[in-house]
Amino acid sequence: MHISSRTTRRLLFAVGTTGVLALALTGCTGSGDTRSQDATPGIDSATDLGTQALGSWGSVDDGQPNLTLVEDGTYTGNDGCNQLIGSFTASGDTITFGKDGAMTLMACPDVDDWLNGMSTGKIVNNALEISNAAGDVIGTLSR
Repeated sequence: MHISSRTTRRLLFAVGTTGVLALALTGCTGSGDTRSQDATPGIDSATDLGTQALGSWGSVDDGQPNLTLVEDGTYTGNDGCNQLIGSFTASGDTITFGKDGAMTLMACPDVDDWLNGMSTGKIVNNALEISNAAGDVIGTLSR
């Protein structure tokens, strides 16, 4: 997964002194990347879903979940407490979140960390409907 230095700086700032920086940045350096340079992560240009899905979903208010899907096929977000970062692809009507995602692991009482179980997403009535690996809808994020 390629992560820009700007995204890394934002993650460093967001993680701050939580002590989980190593977890959040695992696999994020480019020096050990052995993938083919021809690999094209991210949006399937054959569909409109990639373009429709881009942008911010959810609320940036404290304690509220949110995701931001970026054109390069990466996402950042917050489950209301913990920071998230990873990749996604869009094909047909489904957004698939990569298994390469990372999340900080702060203990936050009264925060539902349902985004930790995200596997796929679909846009339904201008909201991003998130499902787990079993296909069960676990939450929805509005525009």
